[in-house]
Order: sequence, then C-alpha cells, then structure tokens
Amino acid sequence: VFGHRTIFNVPTFEFAPPRQLPLYILLALICLPVGAFYVHFYHWVRDRLFSRLPLRPWLRPAVGGLFVGLLVFFFPEVWGTGWGHLQRAIDGEMTINMMLLLLVLKLLATTATVGSGSSGGVFGPTLLMGGMIGGALGTAANALWPELVPEPAAFVLVGMAALFASVAHTPIGSLLMITEMTGGYALVPPLMTVSVIALLLNRKWSIYETQVQNKFHSPAHLSDMVVSILRRLLVADALPPNRQTTMLRAGTPLVRIREIFNEEHQLAFPVRGADEEFHGTITLSRIRSVFHDRHLDRLLIAEDLITDSVSCKRDESLFDVMSRMLEAHCTELPVLDTTGKKVIGMLRQGDIVTAYYREMLGEERTGTFSVLSLT
Repeated sequence: VFGHRTIFNVPTFEFAPPRQLPLYILLALICLPVGAFYVHFYHWVRDRLFSRLPLRPWLRPAVGGLFVGLLVFFFPEVWGTGWGHLQRAIDGEMTINMMLLLLVLKLLATTATVGSGSSGGVFGPTLLMGGMIGGALGTAANALWPELVPEPAAFVLVGMAALFASVAHTPIGSLLMITEMTGGYALVPPLMTVSVIALLLNRKWSIYETQVQNKFHSPAHLSDMVVSILRRLLVADALPPNRQTTMLRAGTPLVRIREIFNEEHQLAFPVRGADEEFHGTITLSRIRSVFHDRHLDRLLIAEDLITDSVSCKRDESLFDVMSRMLEAHCTELPVLDTTGKKVIGMLRQGDIVTAYYREMLGEERTGTFSVLSLT
C-alpha cells in the first residue's frame, strides 16, 4: 500500500567495527535487568493489584484506562504506538532525559493497560522501551566518544532487539526483525551479540507465559514433527517383534479360510501361490457376502477371494505406507521383502503409531518376526 520501503527512515549503516561491540554488550546487559523488572512488574500489577480489586471484572479495565488517561493528560508522549518517538530517536531529536522518562512512562502505561485486562499488546511498547534504552546509551556514547560512536541511531535499533529478545525469548526473531527494518545486514554483528546474551542469561522469565520451549512442544507444529518422524522411520522399524504372520495358500478352500479367520487375530491374510510369491490379500470386510455361504465351501478357494493387491516393502517410509493405507481404506498391509515377491510380515496402523511413540521416547525394538503358511 505504502510502497517498498522500511518502516523507519534509517541512515545507511556500515558494519559495526569490533571496538563498538563492548558498548553493545553493555546495552544487552542493561536490557536484561530492565526486562526482568518489566516482566515481574507486569505480573505483579495483573495478579496482585488488579485481580484483587473489589470490583467486577468488567470494571477493572476501566480503572486501568483511568490511570493511563491521567498519564496521557500530563504526558501526551505516552499516547499511541510510539513509532514516531522511535523515529525521532533514530534521527537524534530526543534528549537522554526524555528517552528515559518515556521508558518509565510507557512501562507504567503498558502494565496498567494489559494488566487490568484491557485490549492491548506488549510487542510495540517493548520495542519502544528497548529503543529508548538504546537511544539513551547511544546518545551518551556519542557525546563521550564521538569518533567511536558517530551515529547513535544504530543503538536505538539494537536496543529494540535486545529488550524484546530478553522478555520474549526470541533471539532469532529479533535479529530478523531489525534486519528487515533497516533493509540491510550491517547491524548483524551487534544484533547477534545481544541475541546470544539474551538467550544465555535470560531463561527464567518471559512476558508470554504460555510460550512453549520450542516448536517441538508446540501443538501448532505437531503435524510437522509427526511427518518428519514418519518420513525418517522405515517399515522395518515398525514391524512388531515376536508376531507370527499367517498366510494362505492359493488353493486353500473357503471352509478352511473360515476356520482360519475364526482362529487367528489377523484382519487380513496374504495369499501366496505355488511359486511362494505374493498374489494378493483376503480381507474379511471385502468377502463378507460369501463368507457364510456354506454352499460355496468347496467351490471357492483363496485365489478366487483375493480383493486387494496393495502392499508395502520393508525399506519404505512409514509416511508413504500410512498414506497408502488411508487411500486404500485398510488398516493392515502385507510387508514384502526388497524384491517385492515374498511376504515377511503384516503391518497395522497401530504398529505405525507404536513406532512413532517409541522413536519419541528413544526406545529400541527387540525380537524377531516369522511367517506361517496354512493350507
């Protein structure tokens, strides 16, 4: 809508010289305690102050709004998202005292707004507060060492990343965010420095209480993890140990097939011919119409009752086999050797689920499997 440009008008940065890194480390070390105070103060305001007010829940946001309104009345700079103040800090138009004052006021306004239950977020205010910390340090360093820090604007941007990485546990996200805002990679070294410090020193507090440890603990990414594991596991990894698979000869009559279905626990039986090769599968659900017809006991044999030829090989991935099961509407498939001719076992959907959980828990599979032919 507004064209292809960065959100802030920033000067062209050159790669930060190594001699500036101690100042960026100092910036990260300042943001850590500020971030810790911000998180704990927000939780205190929400849990110890507003939640204990003898008011109905829908009145508590009104109290928070009243407090913010008084702040805005006396300090109009608190109002809004704060992007304009960040731009002024980048342009060098704000004093150190003003930046520190705005840091404190924005912290109070944010905790009162969100802590009281009002509609609002913490992303924008956190960036503003981080930018004010960075701007104050950068301006002071520019006044003390103008040759070392000729442009304090970089400290505003790195401060935004430092504080947000500290309170949100998002070091990589903060680095990428500032890279996009500046439209270049000149600030990558200081951004990586503050991100690593935030990652190493801040593991106990977060502004997002329900934040999971990583994507493997996230329900939103659970399907990605399942697919990844199933693609890595092979059919041979899921074949259950010590299970005996029963097969039928091609000439087995229906009367004997009925007895075998009643004796065995399989839902499907692979059929092999005189050449010992796999011919197909007999599934009870597919032959139910003739299964109990006694007149056909001596007329039909296993070769006549084959309904499926779908199978899998022991070196295929479980993801491909599960997809094949779903397409064929079956819960059990014969497993063939690498030549695709001889049956070595039967794989059920439950075996795939068991293999998945076994892989998650790091357990090993032991035992063997065997094939028994019945005529």
